[in-house]
Amino acid sequence: DQLNRLCNRYSWLVDMQYKNLKPIHFEEFKNQRIKDIGNIYIYKNNHRAVNKDLRLMSIAINKAKYLWLYPIRNHIRYIKFLPESDGLYRKIKGYEHRELLRCANTIQKAFLLLLRHTGARPKELLNVSWTNLDLSRNELTIPWNINKTSTGRVVPLRPFLAKWIYKNLPQTNEQIIKYSYTAFRFWFYRRSKERGYVDLTIYHYRRNFVQYYADRNTPLPKLALITGHKSYSMLARYYGHNFLMR
Repeated sequence: DQLNRLCNRYSWLVDMQYKNLKPIHFEEFKNQRIKDIGNIYIYKNNHRAVNKDLRLMSIAINKAKYLWLYPIRNHIRYIKFLPESDGLYRKIKGYEHRELLRCANTIQKAFLLLLRHTGARPKELLNVSWTNLDLSRNELTIPWNINKTSTGRVVPLRPFLAKWIYKNLPQTNEQIIKYSYTAFRFWFYRRSKERGYVDLTIYHYRRNFVQYYADRNTPLPKLALITGHKSYSMLARYYGHNFLMR
């Protein structure tokens, strides 16, 4: 996807003979790429995407230079990369999770348990249907059409959770969790604020899931398949400040 984007949108750079390229051309690319974002209301900045493209081109140039022995200079070495965040991770303490479960109703409790034990994105869990839950295999399928990356995946469930969901949630609705994301977010925020839980958000359940299994040496390819990430750098970006960052 990165290569296609570069070829289609920045042909003025990609198609230029390398002998005519100077550091200023890559600087100009950086200035253009930082404005090339899909939705200006979603991203605070585009720094990481710009840096990823620069690194990708640098890898190609270094391969030509050191493997194929082209007598060229890597101009990207002279380009200053944009600042990036180190990622965000906030461990959810056991008593925090238990207290939220204690004050939740059945649907809210089911949502919290699925967040805790699947690592799925909140809006994915609100859109999975009963046909996606396999009780015999203890698996939850996240269909491609509700996945952010448009790829389906299978998430293993703990046996107690699969049985609990079947036992306690009505199967008259198509969706397993028939609930409004906005309503749950406000409930979560109020309960967390009442108990003084600092900087706790719904998405920290997903981060906590990944960090928990990364710290227990779960192979990164397996972890990426479960969480629906296309690259290990995405895992490191959002979650691991210990194992994943190494």
